[in-house]
Amino acid sequence: MQIAFDFSAPPNDKPSKKAEQKVPSKRGRKSLKALTEEANSIELPSDEELSKKLYHSISEVSQMFGMN
Repeated sequence: MQIAFDFSAPPNDKPSKKAEQKVPSKRGRKSLKALTEEANSIELPSDEELSKKLYHSISEVSQMFGMN
């Protein structure tokens, strides 16, 4: 039994750079404009309402700041 070996260069399995499309990442820093818009949209309760309780649950705080 004989085994044949092919010592030629292996085929290029990588797709070309033109075919590769970079998808923008959702991770990383937000723009200053986006941060400013988020900061302006926060509606905190009045000081009187905040001072009624000494502690707030994390769910109450997340609702105050409009975050998950």
